[in-house]
Amino acid sequence: MSDLQRECYESFLKEVYHYSDKRSLMLDETDNSLWQKKTLSNYQIKVYEFLKNNQHQYIAKIRDYYQKGDELVVYEENVNGQRLSDLIVENSLDEETKLKIYKEVLEAVSFFT
Repeated sequence: MSDLQRECYESFLKEVYHYSDKRSLMLDETDNSLWQKKTLSNYQIKVYEFLKNNQHQYIAKIRDYYQKGDELVVYEENVNGQRLSDLIVENSLDEETKLKIYKEVLEAVSFFT
């Protein structure tokens, strides 16, 4: 994508919540979908290339990504709910739910092999 195309694409995105300098919640005004805009300084671009071209039900979709200097800017599907790490720390899940989540995580990890 050229710089001009990217600028046009980003003109339809509106920041609706600013988490930090590295992460924002964005609204695509063309279809009202929500996306996370993340700026990463530690990344492997081949992973994002793979995820953009290969979707999995347990992994957030990658809409777009591009390098900006030494960083990678990623537009990732916004996923509602609590973070798995928070649920684990809280230890608020019953055994059946934990097993279901572990199965889904293993399935998502095996997607990369």
